Amino acid sequence: MTRGPQIKNPLPSVSSLREFYASVTSNLMFQLIFNPHVSAYTAGGQRSVFSEGLMCTLITTLITIPGIARALRAARAAGEIPAGIPENRLMRRLPRSPWGFALLAGVFLAPLGGLWFSFIFNFYGFTSWTFYQLFVFKLVYLTVLGKSLAALSVLRFTQPDPSLVRPSP
Repeated sequence: MTRGPQIKNPLPSVSSLREFYASVTSNLMFQLIFNPHVSAYTAGGQRSVFSEGLMCTLITTLITIPGIARALRAARAAGEIPAGIPENRLMRRLPRSPWGFALLAGVFLAPLGGLWFSFIFNFYGFTSWTFYQLFVFKLVYLTVLGKSLAALSVLRFTQPDPSLVRPSP
Protein backbone atom coordinates (compact mmCIF):
# COMPACT_ATOMS: atom_id res chain seq x y z
CA MET A 1 0.00 0.00 0.00
CA THR A 2 1.57 3.26 -1.10
CA ARG A 3 0.75 6.47 0.59
CA GLY A 4 0.37 9.74 -1.23
CA PRO A 5 2.40 12.81 -0.47
CA GLN A 6 2.32 13.93 3.13
CA ILE A 7 0.55 17.22 3.73
CA LYS A 8 2.26 19.54 6.15
CA ASN A 9 0.05 21.21 8.72
CA PRO A 10 -0.05 24.94 7.76
CA LEU A 11 -1.02 26.09 11.25
CA PRO A 12 1.71 27.36 13.57
CA SER A 13 2.77 24.99 16.31
CA VAL A 14 1.63 25.55 19.87
CA SER A 15 5.19 26.30 20.99
CA SER A 16 5.58 29.10 18.42
CA LEU A 17 2.28 30.60 19.55
CA ARG A 18 3.44 30.42 23.18
CA GLU A 19 6.71 32.17 22.26
CA PHE A 20 4.83 34.89 20.37
CA TYR A 21 2.42 35.37 23.29
CA ALA A 22 5.31 35.59 25.77
CA SER A 23 7.08 38.10 23.53
CA VAL A 24 4.02 40.33 23.13
CA THR A 25 3.17 40.09 26.83
CA SER A 26 6.68 41.02 27.94
CA ASN A 27 6.72 43.88 25.43
CA LEU A 28 3.38 45.14 26.73
CA MET A 29 4.62 45.03 30.33
CA PHE A 30 7.77 46.88 29.35
CA GLN A 31 5.70 49.53 27.53
CA LEU A 32 3.34 49.97 30.47
CA ILE A 33 6.31 50.60 32.75
CA PHE A 34 8.57 52.53 30.37
CA ASN A 35 6.16 54.73 28.35
CA PRO A 36 4.93 56.89 31.27
CA HIS A 37 8.57 57.64 32.15
CA VAL A 38 9.36 58.62 28.58
CA SER A 39 6.28 60.84 28.45
CA ALA A 40 7.39 62.58 31.64
CA TYR A 41 10.61 63.95 30.13
CA THR A 42 9.49 64.36 26.51
CA ALA A 43 6.26 66.27 26.71
CA GLY A 44 4.60 66.06 23.31
CA GLY A 45 5.42 67.05 19.77
CA GLN A 46 8.00 66.07 17.22
CA ARG A 47 10.85 66.09 19.71
CA SER A 48 9.21 63.41 21.85
CA VAL A 49 8.59 61.17 18.83
CA PHE A 50 12.24 61.41 17.80
CA SER A 51 13.49 60.71 21.33
CA GLU A 52 11.05 57.78 21.67
CA GLY A 53 12.49 56.21 18.52
CA LEU A 54 16.02 56.96 19.68
CA MET A 55 15.50 55.37 23.10
CA CYS A 56 13.60 52.31 21.79
CA THR A 57 16.28 51.55 19.22
CA LEU A 58 19.15 52.04 21.67
CA ILE A 59 17.56 49.91 24.40
CA THR A 60 16.61 47.14 21.96
CA THR A 61 20.14 47.10 20.56
CA LEU A 62 21.72 46.91 24.02
CA ILE A 63 19.39 44.09 25.08
CA THR A 64 19.34 42.00 21.89
CA ILE A 65 22.98 41.78 20.81
CA PRO A 66 24.50 40.55 24.11
CA GLY A 67 21.68 38.00 24.44
CA ILE A 68 22.32 36.65 20.94
CA ALA A 69 26.06 36.51 21.65
CA ARG A 70 25.42 34.52 24.84
CA ALA A 71 23.19 32.06 22.97
CA LEU A 72 25.77 31.67 20.20
CA ARG A 73 28.54 31.06 22.73
CA ALA A 74 26.45 28.27 24.29
CA ALA A 75 25.66 26.80 20.85
CA ARG A 76 29.34 26.89 19.90
CA ALA A 77 30.28 25.12 23.14
CA ALA A 78 27.68 22.43 22.37
CA GLY A 79 28.97 22.09 18.79
CA GLU A 80 25.70 23.22 17.21
CA ILE A 81 27.16 25.94 14.94
CA PRO A 82 27.38 24.70 11.32
CA ALA A 83 30.77 24.86 9.63
CA GLY A 84 29.69 26.45 6.34
CA ILE A 85 29.05 30.02 7.52
CA PRO A 86 30.51 32.49 5.00
CA GLU A 87 33.35 34.73 6.12
CA ASN A 88 32.88 38.48 5.88
CA ARG A 89 35.88 40.79 6.21
CA LEU A 90 33.77 43.77 7.25
CA MET A 91 32.08 41.79 10.03
CA ARG A 92 35.43 40.53 11.30
CA ARG A 93 36.57 44.15 11.75
CA LEU A 94 33.66 45.05 14.01
CA PRO A 95 34.14 44.79 17.78
CA ARG A 96 34.42 41.23 19.08
CA SER A 97 32.92 42.16 22.44
CA PRO A 98 29.11 41.86 22.51
CA TRP A 99 28.78 45.09 24.48
CA GLY A 100 31.15 46.95 22.15
CA PHE A 101 29.27 45.69 19.10
CA ALA A 102 25.93 46.59 20.73
CA LEU A 103 27.15 50.09 21.56
CA LEU A 104 28.50 50.62 18.04
CA ALA A 105 25.26 49.36 16.47
CA GLY A 106 23.23 51.49 18.88
CA VAL A 107 25.17 54.64 18.05
CA PHE A 108 24.53 54.14 14.33
CA LEU A 109 20.97 52.80 14.49
CA ALA A 110 19.44 54.97 17.23
CA PRO A 111 19.31 58.17 15.14
CA LEU A 112 17.82 56.17 12.26
CA GLY A 113 15.16 54.83 14.63
CA GLY A 114 14.34 58.38 15.74
CA LEU A 115 14.09 59.52 12.14
CA TRP A 116 11.86 56.56 11.27
CA PHE A 117 9.49 57.32 14.15
CA SER A 118 9.38 60.98 13.09
CA PHE A 119 8.77 60.06 9.46
CA ILE A 120 5.81 57.82 10.31
CA PHE A 121 4.42 60.44 12.71
CA ASN A 122 4.56 63.17 10.04
CA PHE A 123 3.61 61.01 7.06
CA TYR A 124 0.29 60.00 8.60
CA GLY A 125 -0.33 63.46 10.05
CA PHE A 126 -0.56 62.43 13.69
CA THR A 127 -0.70 65.18 16.28
CA SER A 128 -0.38 62.67 19.11
CA TRP A 129 -0.45 58.92 19.57
CA THR A 130 -2.65 56.97 21.91
CA PHE A 131 -0.99 54.30 24.00
CA TYR A 132 -2.36 51.54 21.76
CA GLN A 133 -1.26 53.20 18.51
CA LEU A 134 2.22 53.65 19.93
CA PHE A 135 2.24 50.10 21.31
CA VAL A 136 1.27 48.50 17.99
CA PHE A 137 3.76 50.63 16.03
CA LYS A 138 6.55 49.86 18.50
CA LEU A 139 5.67 46.17 18.55
CA VAL A 140 6.02 45.91 14.78
CA TYR A 141 9.10 48.17 14.64
CA LEU A 142 10.92 46.43 17.49
CA THR A 143 10.11 42.97 16.14
CA VAL A 144 11.61 43.86 12.76
CA LEU A 145 14.58 45.57 14.44
CA GLY A 146 15.16 42.63 16.78
CA LYS A 147 15.09 40.09 13.94
CA SER A 148 17.49 42.25 11.90
CA LEU A 149 19.84 42.66 14.87
CA ALA A 150 19.73 38.92 15.48
CA ALA A 151 20.75 38.19 11.89
CA LEU A 152 23.52 40.79 12.05
CA SER A 153 24.73 39.44 15.40
CA VAL A 154 24.80 35.85 14.17
CA LEU A 155 26.82 36.95 11.16
CA ARG A 156 29.23 38.88 13.39
CA PHE A 157 29.72 36.37 16.19
CA THR A 158 30.12 33.33 13.93
CA GLN A 159 33.11 34.88 12.15
CA PRO A 160 36.47 33.31 12.94
CA ASP A 161 38.69 35.12 15.38
CA PRO A 162 41.04 37.40 13.35
CA SER A 163 43.99 36.47 15.56
CA LEU A 164 43.55 32.80 14.61
CA VAL A 165 43.07 33.35 10.87
CA ARG A 166 46.19 33.28 8.73
CA PRO A 167 46.25 35.75 5.85
CA SER A 168 45.99 34.05 2.49
CA PRO A 169 49.11 34.33 0.28
